[in-house]
Amino acid sequence: MTARICVVGAGRSGAVTAACLAELGHRVRAVDVDRQHISTLQSGRAPFYEPRLDELVQRNLHAGRLSFTTDYAESVPDAEFVLLAVGTPPQPDGTADLSHLAAAVHELAPLLAAGATVVTRSTVPVGTNRWVADLLRTQCPHRAEVVSNPEFLREGHAVDDFLEPDRIVIGAAHQQAASDAATMYARLDCPILLVDLETAELIKYAANAYLATSVSFINEIANIAERVGADVTQVSKALALDERIGPHAYLSPGIGFGGSCLPKDLRALVTTAEKHDYDAGLLKAVIETNAQQPRSVVASLRNIYGDLQNRQIAVLGVSFKGGTFDARSSPALAVIAALTDTGARVRAFDPLADESVAEHLGALAELFPDAASAAEGCHALVLATDHAEFRELDLERIGQGMAARVLIDGRNLLDENKAERAGFAYVGVGRRRRSE
Repeated sequence: MTARICVVGAGRSGAVTAACLAELGHRVRAVDVDRQHISTLQSGRAPFYEPRLDELVQRNLHAGRLSFTTDYAESVPDAEFVLLAVGTPPQPDGTADLSHLAAAVHELAPLLAAGATVVTRSTVPVGTNRWVADLLRTQCPHRAEVVSNPEFLREGHAVDDFLEPDRIVIGAAHQQAASDAATMYARLDCPILLVDLETAELIKYAANAYLATSVSFINEIANIAERVGADVTQVSKALALDERIGPHAYLSPGIGFGGSCLPKDLRALVTTAEKHDYDAGLLKAVIETNAQQPRSVVASLRNIYGDLQNRQIAVLGVSFKGGTFDARSSPALAVIAALTDTGARVRAFDPLADESVAEHLGALAELFPDAASAAEGCHALVLATDHAEFRELDLERIGQGMAARVLIDGRNLLDENKAERAGFAYVGVGRRRRSE
């Protein structure tokens, strides 16, 4: 089946969703209020870095299956499915801000065709889709079905995750609406779970909470390993061989999780639980463990230098994970802030840095164009983001310009033997030091 689809919101999730649905053969129009954003996409480029996305946008623009606009009236009336992919950022109390969602519904409701289905892709608290249905009843001239279809797209892997998904989740109050929405994904080979609205909403939060818990769990084990003289990398290998756990579990220790999803969704789930008179103690502990983890870098440096006042420290990586320039809730930023609090002077480098990275850094650190210039005259090198490029660092050349060769590998990304051959004192996360 080829469907006529409107995607509301052309940010990372919306742009990937629109391009991939067009790749599946559907006719897709994406609408967004950001004119510059839309102009960039209409020219065949994404205004953010996401592997393979530009290729898909260009191919489907050329084929006439994909277009971008700022006008709801151009995209909504002809659509059989209207997908909501707008942001739901966290508010100070941890609840999701649904104002962008409400604004989108207000714009599209009068334009919906009879029989159209509204599909929520945005991550929203349990109960939101029924709230959307209530809004539509008051603002739409026709009866419109509402479906929950949460996305599971990782930054840096979003296109692959869409086209080769582990599963597709579709929630609806009526089985037929869920079945109709499932036809959009008929060409994908994966399980499709048809559930009720509340279950679909909770699945998204549960998935992110589980992943966040895995990260905090292995970081706790790493912290214990450092204190008892064990090697957490070997512990992780052993756990991955347990069929009850498996090799794909989040078992890589480091300085914590970040980004636009896990921290926000974890806080929102805790808040949802509290609104229903439940104290989600485990999830609160995950949040606290993650908040503490970036400070392990400061502790490692203090073990070496004691006072860090006026020490120059180079931090490699500002984004929250490799393969993206997204610095939202980045643990690398938390490391930089913690170092700055000690009086250290931080020099930073990120291979994907753009204006937004510089804005996140602000006055915390000076941004340099490459690793060697960032490390010039520094007393330590801190690897804070697992960019693939960092695996190939020329540590010998970098070390020549440093005041002291100390390497804190906050992602356990580098080869310890290679670092030591380059003259560095190497400190990983949860790894026994050679001198012990």
